[in-house]
Amino acid sequence: MPLSGSIDGSAAQDYQENGRLYPGFRRGLYLQPCDTKEMERLDVVHHLLYHARHKSWLNAPFEQQPPTPYDRTRVLDLGAGTGAWCDSMAATGYSEAEFVGIDIAGMGPPRTYPNVELRWPIDYESPWSLGENSWDLIHLQLGCGCVSNWPKLYDKVYKHLRPGSWFEQVEIDYKPWCEGPDGNTAPYPPQGKLMSWYLYMVEATRSVNKSIAYNENTDDMLRAAGFTNVNEYIYKLPLNSWPGDAHNKDVGRWMSIILTDQNNCGLEGLSLATFFRVNQWPVDHIRRFLDETAREVKDKRNHAFMQLRVVWAQRPTSNDPRHPP
Repeated sequence: MPLSGSIDGSAAQDYQENGRLYPGFRRGLYLQPCDTKEMERLDVVHHLLYHARHKSWLNAPFEQQPPTPYDRTRVLDLGAGTGAWCDSMAATGYSEAEFVGIDIAGMGPPRTYPNVELRWPIDYESPWSLGENSWDLIHLQLGCGCVSNWPKLYDKVYKHLRPGSWFEQVEIDYKPWCEGPDGNTAPYPPQGKLMSWYLYMVEATRSVNKSIAYNENTDDMLRAAGFTNVNEYIYKLPLNSWPGDAHNKDVGRWMSIILTDQNNCGLEGLSLATFFRVNQWPVDHIRRFLDETAREVKDKRNHAFMQLRVVWAQRPTSNDPRHPP
């Protein structure tokens, strides 16, 4: 069985705050919890992303190569969480590849697949000791709210990929929208609680340089880092079961569970530390505000949705003068 655990045999003590457990490593840096509730939410998010993408774990044209006595296909997952994406990939046709997931907290269960390894605590914005020019695919899921310097991160990703290999980033864009009567996208009502939640979250996370907002210049930043063949696909994420078609209705049920199930566990996990530490709101005020937001999320009359943004890009096979070999 592979190693899965703290890279130095120990980890800083995780700590309780307002009834949730947060990572002790780089204490206070990460604004989302690492407790059992969060692990369960992340696993549900994992299944949501799979169903929203029409039962696919990956958009990039990545292919596993036959192993040799000296090398094998290597996949790095940044912010691996519970390790669900690595496990799912290993279980669906990538049994010969080596998967390494890194995270600031240890949230993964004991490993099931011998080719999957989780390492923590690692802050992927810190310097890497993971081997440049040695990865065939680097995957990042839900990085918004965790990254302070996107160009620097993309530069590290580029340098650690082998020439010709792929990077894929998967983000939930939490900005709410509505579907109008004609089926077209319409702005979400500015007076709505959900829009207020989003704007408060963006303002607070930007103030600590960890913006939760999806960066519309992501493709430009990837090209500036040297990537080519930059692609983006946007999927609709209804917030409840309001859509008439079966696919989007199913996705909406998953989204509602993620945000509002178990007394708004998802909204709380995303928001509690941000509003408490940054905005210095009283906890009872935060929970009342999240209750009001959750009621709006569940209201099928709003025809509300968010977006799933998937971006994938390739390190070119030829040398880039900005990144000499």
